[in-house]
Amino acid sequence: MNTGNFYFIKDKYYERFPNCGLMGNKDSDEAGEHGRPCFYCFKMDGYFWMVPISSKTEKYKALYDEKKKRYKEYDGLRFGYVNGKYRAFLIQNVCPVSEEYIDCQYMIENNTVPVTINDKLSAEINGIVRKVIRLRVVSESRDKESENYRNMYTVEMKGQKMRYFETNMGSS
Repeated sequence: MNTGNFYFIKDKYYERFPNCGLMGNKDSDEAGEHGRPCFYCFKMDGYFWMVPISSKTEKYKALYDEKKKRYKEYDGLRFGYVNGKYRAFLIQNVCPVSEEYIDCQYMIENNTVPVTINDKLSAEINGIVRKVIRLRVVSESRDKESENYRNMYTVEMKGQKMRYFETNMGSS
């Protein structure tokens, strides 16, 4: 797995972490498997951090504009082109994922070329993701969202506190 490439997460991840706050894989239908959502990969300190992307750019542009009015700076969303299509990068939903949960890489041209983004957008997203991860992991905040995030980080990266994660991630 490489920073700047895109991957799909196995259903097993969503089964293991049912209340992780991520949008799940789309169901298969008569057209076949959809392989969505797709995730941008960022590797930091030996861990894989995945940023979901969305085609619902109008929805997320409105949210971004609202956040920018309320806050001087907002790092939760960015926008750019992926495989020639305008997409929203949901940095606000960045999550740790180990390699065992990766289904496959997003490829084009008969599965011969990995999908990537331009270097400028990649550098911007990588910088923001690095900042967000450090803020979230180091944060001393005790609000529920931060606590759930730390628990997910601990579970996925260390594998020692799964029961704690599962009981604290209950539907609330």
